[in-house]
Amino acid sequence: MDDVMGNIRQALAAGGLTLATVLVAKGADVNSVGNYGGNRSTPLWWASRAVCNGAAEALELATLLVANGAGVNAVGAERARLLERGADVDAVGKWSTRSGSASGTPLRWAAEAVRDGAAGGTELAILLSSAGASLAESEKEEFQGIIDGVTGKRKSMHDEGPGL
Repeated sequence: MDDVMGNIRQALAAGGLTLATVLVAKGADVNSVGNYGGNRSTPLWWASRAVCNGAAEALELATLLVANGAGVNAVGAERARLLERGADVDAVGKWSTRSGSASGTPLRWAAEAVRDGAAGGTELAILLSSAGASLAESEKEEFQGIIDGVTGKRKSMHDEGPGL
């Protein structure tokens, strides 16, 4: 399973959450960084981006990955090198296209999904936030308010207790 990330990403692209589940159950590294057409990111980055784009089963894949230990803040091609050097691994994945590029943490994709009204966006933001995800410094100005709005509602409902 040299390109586990590619296998998981391809399984989702083919509508195969079942296949992705099998790969994870067989020991696929949910934190692998793969290369697909020059795009180097983790399976959780791809799943989060897929939620933002409205892909079927993307939220379920993100949930599967987080439940199986996917790093919610460690994304992108330089993860291992950064860890070895003691750097902050709140790295940002990068996806390039002919028309430009998009980069961001999985939580940034969740915030975009919430902002754009994509199905599963709120659930993804709550999932990632509950698992300790944070936005990169460069993302906070644009997206922190969205995340605070989602998690703030959740916290206030939880803090108020039942029946209030």
